[in-house]
Amino acid sequence: MAFQISTPAYAVETPQEIASFDQAQRLLINYKMKQYLVTGYDFQDEAALDRRMAVRPQHLEGVKKLKAAGNYVIGGAMLSEEGRMVGSTMILQFETPEELNAWKDSEVYITGKVWEKVNVQLFKVAEV
Repeated sequence: MAFQISTPAYAVETPQEIASFDQAQRLLINYKMKQYLVTGYDFQDEAALDRRMAVRPQHLEGVKKLKAAGNYVIGGAMLSEEGRMVGSTMILQFETPEELNAWKDSEVYITGKVWEKVNVQLFKVAEV
């Protein structure tokens, strides 16, 4: 099944076939959401990895909720040369700065002292 998108805010100029409903939904959402590159750097103390692993299931559940709501684009763990998780990078999108702040206030890697430093940079995923 293919979807064609045409809305006042996001118009497809030529008939474009969209492969799935999920892809169509992402295109409709992207036009009105600001995207952010989120980079979280883990604490470096001896208990840091243990804290990460203790809350990781909660973090992944939160990411699943973000994805279902159309706020998650892509992400993953940053690794050391030895293959140990040392941080995370995600591309998220939100309609308002308040929604971004609400996510930051509830993100378990922030509240659970996994990420020592978090950079949030406006970002735009290339449309290729």
